[in-house]
Amino acid sequence: MKALQLEPWRIVQSEPDFENNRIYESIMSLGNCHMGIRGNFEESFSGDSLKGTYLAGVYYPDSTKVGWWKNGYPEYYARIINSPDFIGIGLNADGIDIDMNIQRPLSFERALDMKEGSLERNVVLEYKKGKRLHIRTFRFLSMHDKECGCVVCEATPLDDDSVITMSPFLSSNVRNEDSNWGESFWTTISCQTGASDGHICSMTRKSGFGNCVAMACKAYLEGEEIPPSDFSSHGAEQTSGTVSIPISLLCPKGSTLRIVKFFCSVTTRDHPFETLADLSLEKASSLRAEGFESMYRLHRDAWASLWAMCDVEIKGDKRLQSAARYCIFNMLQTYTGHDSRLNIGPKGFTGEKYGGGTYWDTEAFCFPFYLMSFGRSSKTLLKYRHNQLDKARGNARKLGLQGALYPMVTVDGDECHNEWEITFEEIHRNAAMAHAIYLYEKHIGDFEYIAKIGIDVLVETARFWASRASWSSFRKKYVILGVTGPNEYENNVSNNWYTNYMASWNMEYAARSLALLEKQDAQRYESALSRLGMSGGEIDTWLRISSNMYLPFWEELGVFEQQDGYRDKVLEEASAIPSAELPISRSWSWDRILRSCFIKQADVLQAFYMLPENFSRETMKRNFDFYEPKTVHESSLSALAHSIVASRVCDFEKALSLFEHSVTLDLENRNRDTADGLHITSMAGAYLCICLGFAGIRIEHGKLSMSPHVPRGWDGYSFSMIFKENRMRIAVEKSLVTVYWDSYETIIIRVFESEHEILPGENVINATTLHAV
Repeated sequence: MKALQLEPWRIVQSEPDFENNRIYESIMSLGNCHMGIRGNFEESFSGDSLKGTYLAGVYYPDSTKVGWWKNGYPEYYARIINSPDFIGIGLNADGIDIDMNIQRPLSFERALDMKEGSLERNVVLEYKKGKRLHIRTFRFLSMHDKECGCVVCEATPLDDDSVITMSPFLSSNVRNEDSNWGESFWTTISCQTGASDGHICSMTRKSGFGNCVAMACKAYLEGEEIPPSDFSSHGAEQTSGTVSIPISLLCPKGSTLRIVKFFCSVTTRDHPFETLADLSLEKASSLRAEGFESMYRLHRDAWASLWAMCDVEIKGDKRLQSAARYCIFNMLQTYTGHDSRLNIGPKGFTGEKYGGGTYWDTEAFCFPFYLMSFGRSSKTLLKYRHNQLDKARGNARKLGLQGALYPMVTVDGDECHNEWEITFEEIHRNAAMAHAIYLYEKHIGDFEYIAKIGIDVLVETARFWASRASWSSFRKKYVILGVTGPNEYENNVSNNWYTNYMASWNMEYAARSLALLEKQDAQRYESALSRLGMSGGEIDTWLRISSNMYLPFWEELGVFEQQDGYRDKVLEEASAIPSAELPISRSWSWDRILRSCFIKQADVLQAFYMLPENFSRETMKRNFDFYEPKTVHESSLSALAHSIVASRVCDFEKALSLFEHSVTLDLENRNRDTADGLHITSMAGAYLCICLGFAGIRIEHGKLSMSPHVPRGWDGYSFSMIFKENRMRIAVEKSLVTVYWDSYETIIIRVFESEHEILPGENVINATTLHAV
């Protein structure tokens, strides 16, 4: 984006670009895991805008809208909805409403501070001939008290005395652009205003979520606090669904009117409805009494703690340093594991698209980031899926199958995706649930989770695969027909290699986990068999299907065939597609896409990302060299998986190029869809591409190894991770690796082929074979 400047800790928009306003609104979004807001302006703006305020876990069951109903379709699409607006502050100078789409700015800067989680804007505009106004806004959503936030608005007349009116307001008159039937999702229950505070209580239709948002305001003129009695001769205003507190003063030239609006948004997910009004007002008023500095200090300290765990440093490339931090910042804004009822939506709190639901993205891409950064507390993501196991069982039964099929898209455990080629066919998602448990066990060494509840998920996903696979008398193998693999540019194919491979692995891992449970705790093992109603020969059936699964292989090329018939396509490289036709999802017919060889995202290569320990480097390289050139990377998840696999096959130039693609995807609007919201789940790649890719981190059998490389143009990089429940900071430079080990225990790390003893504190490893490529 032409107006963006990337600084180490800030993303700066240096000039207005209202033609692309929605893109900047997405980029400048803020969140705190409980709620989030797009980068909308506080004051009125008549230009193009996607208003967005979102509350985690608050959704609406929007009735399904399809052209052709099929048995098994969900009855509703659960979507996280646009919620009552708490950031608004109307602004008027000398009777003229300020609107930057009308009074075009003379200067403009908006800065997202990633280190402290805040958004600041400075604007100078001429609202009438010869009269300029300087406007500064500043806001944050508290990472300390996640139900609270603050907006500051300042106005300074630059040329003459001016009557400035600021009107902090709350509004429940909000809608979703993507509503299936154009419905309003909220009903206003009550509104109330006082001299300097107010609240609105609302309830969602159908789903019955209650929300109350309250504000308490302070006003200052040149630093002197203005008592609420002097705010305005008009007094507080209240209309249906809106409360407003106008503050109007004659401001001498060069003086600044400052409004500080403390707000609190609480829901019935956490509190009884009848308590919401008093609770929200009490919290907002308490914040006002404590003051801005106290509130901001606690918020800033919370961010400092998160960055101490999760920051990635890149030396020698300021642009990619900023982009990588931006991705991690958005991951942390969206989810930090404080609530096992929540998960990570593809757009997080930044837009309406995908409805805010949870996809397999979480287990495949986000979970490894939280596992390595947060350690044992990442288990909340596993619990989220376990808590929805009964609904996954019901989902499988709807399709006439056994076990459990986790939904493609969900908010509450119910499937809410309604495209048959995805809902019914993209079943590889089930294996991602088992794989997350596998990673947790491997990295944390915690079999207790499996023994206690994780085994239920492993058994039910294995049962699903055993019922979904069928015996082919022609191939003398088990096959899986009528699926969509990770490459969604292929639908209703048979024997997608990745799906078959992961199904086989899932069944084998479930059987292996049961065997280990029996060995470690026979009583728990018998309890699990009884609880799950397992028959004597069920495990043998899984192992028989697993060991006899058909896995398409192209012998002439020595590669796994993506699915039956892939070799029949015209095989071309994506570089042959004219740039004007990219992305092909927007310019080609679906028929043309399905007939082409082009791949949306990692499919065969997804297995090398998920389970590299099961494949030789030579095998991965042959398949990478064949499939990556045919990949158009039109899924946000594509570049990160390919970058990691490229590092594993030592194609470091490609790994760096794909890392750059991944971390700048939204900042450069590469897929031409950032206006809809950010691609949150793919942002885990900023950490994973460095940790698993460039550093080559592997944990096998409780032992840590690494094969680090420094990308061309970089002087080095560093990151933190959890190993054996202790934090480790690893810094890689061109000729050495420094490991800071925060533990009293001594461990061994393998770097390339040599083993090194790591003592508590700082350890320096000379790695003469390490080089920039």
